Amino acid sequence: MIYETVQEKPRELSLQKACETVSVSRDGYLKWHTRKPDPPSKKDAVLLRKIQEIKEEFAYYGYRRVAETLNKKVTVANHKMVFRLMREHHWTVKRKRFSPKTTTSNKSDPRFPNLAIGKILNNVNQVWDTDITYVPLDGGFLYLALLTDRFSKKCVGWQLSRNCDSLLCEDALRRAFKLRKGVSLEGTVHHGDHGSQYLSRAYLALLAVRGMLPSLGETGNCYENPFAESMNKTVKYDFVYRKDYETFEEVYRIIEEAIMEYNNRRIHSSIGYMTPNEFERELKRRRTLLPVHL
Repeated sequence: MIYETVQEKPRELSLQKACETVSVSRDGYLKWHTRKPDPPSKKDAVLLRKIQEIKEEFAYYGYRRVAETLNKKVTVANHKMVFRLMREHHWTVKRKRFSPKTTTSNKSDPRFPNLAIGKILNNVNQVWDTDITYVPLDGGFLYLALLTDRFSKKCVGWQLSRNCDSLLCEDALRRAFKLRKGVSLEGTVHHGDHGSQYLSRAYLALLAVRGMLPSLGETGNCYENPFAESMNKTVKYDFVYRKDYETFEEVYRIIEEAIMEYNNRRIHSSIGYMTPNEFERELKRRRTLLPVHL
């Protein structure tokens, strides 16, 4: 595990410095890095083939989702076993790190209480979480606004733009309205941060027309909006960061495909390892679910 820490060192840190930081020798790390894994047992070999099949289809899956997918296919495999095999064969997910600022606030912006905290959910359209994230492109960044239904984990709205402004968020909200067309959103809590994009007159007017309630987390506290943060990381690390991009159109297409795959194929532990669309279909069929504390 210490050697893996060195392997995932930041780009600006040299190999020698990374080894010194965790008190291991450079030669020891290089021997570990270049060594070939021991031949797998017959049982491991069978499991490895099945893991490889899943990773070829879902390259972004971590060991827990791989294990759950295996078990759905009547293959008995615990998380620890899958993690060991994936780690030995370097199939664990690698992540990039970028940190442009997406939240800007003004003292003159209106303020709203946090209406989402402690709310008991038992249906969709009770709380929508929203946030802005970024996608690196040719030395700069594009900005992605996302809206997620907290109960079903479904991405209900999104938009990509070169500008991190109110129009970006308005377009994402309009897309969400189109998806939930014909459904009352009266009383739906719209939860986000103190970004000026979500507190503009135009944006608040769109919420008011549908009877949605603005809700804000604490300024500068990412733990006040963990559901949106989770969605952001999933889209970026599981889908977007697989390659580098050269054009806006290329990123837009990838985001569009990512949202479709996220809603239709990505399983979530918090909704019984179902996909968001699968969960919403089941919810409609059953009509009632036990309340969930979030």
